[in-house]
Amino acid sequence: ALYQREFGFVLQNRDILIDDYRVRAVVPGETLKTPPTPEKLGVPTASLGTTRAYFENGWQEVLAYKVEDLQPGHNIPGPAIIVQP
Repeated sequence: ALYQREFGFVLQNRDILIDDYRVRAVVPGETLKTPPTPEKLGVPTASLGTTRAYFENGWQEVLAYKVEDLQPGHNIPGPAIIVQP
């Protein structure tokens, strides 16, 4: 049920690899100042070109980026893949 809610479909008879997770914590203390919003840089060139990715409605051609080529302020149209080394 959680996988269905998160991804919109359920894989039957397949192993699931968890490659990312998030942890959220609340720590008492001084509230940090929000950094300024970065200047808008627009849509960057997809440094890895395009690739195919599977979504709820089937295969789709998507843009692919190397994370080191992206900067704060870039606008990434999705769906897209961002690859970290």
